[in-house]
Amino acid sequence: GERAVLYGTAASASVRTEGFCEFVCMQVKGLKEALGDNLLACLEQPFIQSVLKNLPLMSHFSSAQLYQFVQAMDVVNHEPNSIVAKGLQIAVVIQGEISGPVEGKQLTIKQGQVLQDGSMAELGSVMQGSGIAFSPRPVEMLAGPDGARIATITKDGFAALLTKLGFLRLNEDEAAIDALRKKFVTKEVPILRNLTPDKVDLLVKGMRLEKYSQGAQVILQGDVGNTFFIVKSGEFRISRDGQHLKTLGPNTSFGERALLMDEVRNATAEVSSSVAQVWSIDKETFKSILSDQMRELILHNIRLQDITVRLRSLRHVRLIGVGSFGSVRMVQHRWTKMRYALKRVLKEDGKIHEGLQNEMNLLKCIEHPFILGIVRTFDSPKSVYILTELITGGMLYDQLGRMGILTRKQAQFYGASLVIALEALHSRQIVYRDLKPENVMLDSHGYLKLIDFGLAKKLDSCLPVTYSVVGTPAYMAPEVITSTGHGFAVDVWALGVMIYEFVVGTLPFGADGDVPDVIAAILQEQLKFPPRYNDMAGKRLMMGMLVKDPAERMGSGVEGWQKIKDHKFFKQGLSGNIFSNILSHEMAPPVVPEEEVYTNELEDEVSLSDAHELYESD
Repeated sequence: GERAVLYGTAASASVRTEGFCEFVCMQVKGLKEALGDNLLACLEQPFIQSVLKNLPLMSHFSSAQLYQFVQAMDVVNHEPNSIVAKGLQIAVVIQGEISGPVEGKQLTIKQGQVLQDGSMAELGSVMQGSGIAFSPRPVEMLAGPDGARIATITKDGFAALLTKLGFLRLNEDEAAIDALRKKFVTKEVPILRNLTPDKVDLLVKGMRLEKYSQGAQVILQGDVGNTFFIVKSGEFRISRDGQHLKTLGPNTSFGERALLMDEVRNATAEVSSSVAQVWSIDKETFKSILSDQMRELILHNIRLQDITVRLRSLRHVRLIGVGSFGSVRMVQHRWTKMRYALKRVLKEDGKIHEGLQNEMNLLKCIEHPFILGIVRTFDSPKSVYILTELITGGMLYDQLGRMGILTRKQAQFYGASLVIALEALHSRQIVYRDLKPENVMLDSHGYLKLIDFGLAKKLDSCLPVTYSVVGTPAYMAPEVITSTGHGFAVDVWALGVMIYEFVVGTLPFGADGDVPDVIAAILQEQLKFPPRYNDMAGKRLMMGMLVKDPAERMGSGVEGWQKIKDHKFFKQGLSGNIFSNILSHEMAPPVVPEEEVYTNELEDEVSLSDAHELYESD
């Protein structure tokens, strides 16, 4: 019945139940009371945003940025068979249909479908696969026999919005799509995926355009490489020892390892089309953009992701953790000498526990500098092994105990680091659900790492809500306790609790009570601060993050984490963007561990019954 409500039209069909049915219904009067009198705009905008979200290229933008795209679009009604404007970057059909000739065929775009400019659709389809219709050049599209209601944005409007959002520089002397292409393709390269936006901007700015003819060998197997390439147009034949491996087309890249490592090329890239254009950047330019520590981190991740590691190639060094789940030990690769953490969990009746399988699946789909990195898993008849990076700086919980109440700058660093990690999880539809100091560790440089994904869950993008009562009571949001359904806002609440701990030194609710007292305080008590804490920006931040109603909680709206990142608390007394500075390892942590920190379990307290499955030195 939504068409009748939105457009005032008569019902176009009858609906009859074929069995018992239960409906949730709302009168127009109730809708207007909840949403305002302009129902059309209020309900159309989420529809348009949901359509845009499914475009491959638009998946690179956050929900807050997509919302701004929707706000920038013009919604126009077209009479039957009337001409739809040319020169559009995107056109979303809200009602009716439009049609016209595209590449010699008659194309019809119906409700909920999109017509894109050819360059944009090509970029999206090459990068992620797309069946979205696109026009390779301006064509005359006509509204259908019943007319059409369309949301559109022109190429100029698209470029202006990208500039406003910071994706394009003012007066950039190239097409908006070309600028986006370089940035998004760069972000798809695994070793460059976690560069901050400002570093990507510098990287892209340093690229130069080169043109090659058919048969040109841009890189040659055996040569020492020092250049990274992104294909703008044309095709390249990639071969090794004379054998064809693959063909690379527009919006792909090759040669990225040369930016970091002094190694010879392991393949040849030869132009197979009549002509090809590439953007390139050399090693020296790349080095001038990144800090030494950031380059070291990227190199560490390259070495870490060695999928050829086998269980028998790992040597036991020492036990570093033990619990009801099993054991965690430090192991070392017998040839590369790379050290890892190896977690062993016993199977139940020969099967992997569902929770453990979920944790492994989630870790495999996340690659982020502030989240525990998984290398691979091993399966044996009795056990499951999870091989991860080795984190040597100890738990944040222990470090906070040594530091006491944090200064504002220290709280800013740790709080911002956790914002970065949680935002990365939420962008992948993952809610963490167990944020607390015990589940955060420090790496060797003092940067944070989120660990233990046993309670994390991937939510449905269409209905991001779950009802399980899970977590640690002191950090549970009210909606978790009451089982009324929870989503990403529970992580915002838990982070608010942690920031309160950072700057006040106690829990905000039920600090001295047992679990029932803590639960009661979370549900009933108002947030209070001791007289000695007088940071108004900090108070406002925590008051926003610890709102009991998740719908009103800071970070729950369309702006998401950006609302928290823009808060005054994360700007006071700082120069530059704290989030970019931390992510690029250009802001010094409050504490750098002086030595490696592990638990003090004794080897003889645990029976390492699986020692025979690892490599044993002579």
